[in-house]
Amino acid sequence: MKTRISIAFIFVLFSSFGQQGQTVLEKSKMLVGEKVLLTYRFEVKSKSMVAFKPFQTAIPVKRYVSNSVLGSKDQIELEILTPFSDTILDVKGKKEWFGTYELTA
Repeated sequence: MKTRISIAFIFVLFSSFGQQGQTVLEKSKMLVGEKVLLTYRFEVKSKSMVAFKPFQTAIPVKRYVSNSVLGSKDQIELEILTPFSDTILDVKGKKEWFGTYELTA
């Protein structure tokens, strides 16, 4: 059974002291079993270290079922398909940290 769900991520707390960040989910709606990429992006100072403790098997999210009569807003978990990967890149003269998960509902 394919259920359309909208995902509202529980924000991961970062110690970012003035850093600007962004969390991007590849799709705002997805079907059960569909793959999706979740990317974190933070601008970092040139000599800063990034301390991030990745989830290992699943990420907690809030679920909204659009075609449900009762309108479920349960907390569920998205399964992590590939291990978390990250890198620091020089983007337009600024250092940016990118971290990515491949997930499924």
